[in-house]
Parts: sequence; C-alpha cells; structure tokens
Amino acid sequence: MGKPFSTRDAMTSDGALDEVVKAVSTMSESRTGGIIVLERSIDLTDFIGDGAGLEVDAKVSKELILSIFNPSSPIHDGAVMIRKGRVLRAGCILPLTNKDLSKSMGTRHRAAIGLAEETDAAIIVVSEETGEVTLAVEDGLFVGLGAEKLLDDLRKLFAAGFADTDAIFPWRTGAK
Repeated sequence: MGKPFSTRDAMTSDGALDEVVKAVSTMSESRTGGIIVLERSIDLTDFIGDGAGLEVDAKVSKELILSIFNPSSPIHDGAVMIRKGRVLRAGCILPLTNKDLSKSMGTRHRAAIGLAEETDAAIIVVSEETGEVTLAVEDGLFVGLGAEKLLDDLRKLFAAGFADTDAIFPWRTGAK
C-alpha cells in the first residue's frame, strides 16, 4: 500500500510550483501586484477563515492566477490560497504583522509576514510598484527573487518534508 497523498506530493508532482512561478514571473514583469499563499503542513483555515474570499477549487495554472490578479478582477487585492496543488480560495484577507518594516514594504508584505509568523506556509508577494518578488517563510523574508531562485527555494521547501527548514535556509543557524 502506498503512502498517503500529501501536500508536498501534490505541489511537486503535478507542476503546481512551476505554474505558480510562471505566473509570478509574468506578474513581476508587468508589475501586477499579488500575494500567493502555499499551504504546507499547517491547515490555514483558522488563520484565513473557512468562508474567506471566494471559493475557487481549481487546479493551479498560470492563467488562473493571472486572471485572479488582473487589476479589473474584483478579487485581485486579496490573497490566493493554494492547497495540495489547487487554488482553494481567492480574495482572502490575511493577518498583518505588527513588526516595524521598511517603508518600501506595503500591506501585502505585512500580510505575508503576519501569516508566516503564525504558520509554516510559503507566501509569495509581487510588488505592484517595483515588480519585486519576495518570499516569506517562517521567520525569513527573501527579497528580490528571480524565477529560478524562487522555484528552487519552493522545491526545497516542499521536498524537505516540512521538518527542517534550517537546511534550506542555513543563515538561520549561522552556517554559510
């Protein structure tokens, strides 16, 4: 009997991460702002809300993500929540951090950090002002990521089995 189908398997086996990164890359080039939440081992329902945003329940695709974050879409300002390779909800409001942040970081960054402080989710932010891509995960904020680095970091996060992100981000332990 095989192992249960996990979030990790769903995110890596069907190309969901690739589709997310393709969408993020396009959004970055066009300076289309957005926030994408990739659920890992902690169920985000308690943090985002069971009825938050609009229920989507569709396979992740570049086209779907781009249409959600199209500035003329009524749900483009909220976050997209992805679970097990599927866009679960869109237009979600996330908890904000209380930390003092650089003036260059707006509400999306505050929301990404706020959720990362409470969960193990990987949260991607695309700045509409600069097109800059940021990844928030646990206590780290990785700014200015290109598509290749973002995809590499996400693959490592989802391949790690959710156990030890220190191996992925060695700066946390003082290693180089």
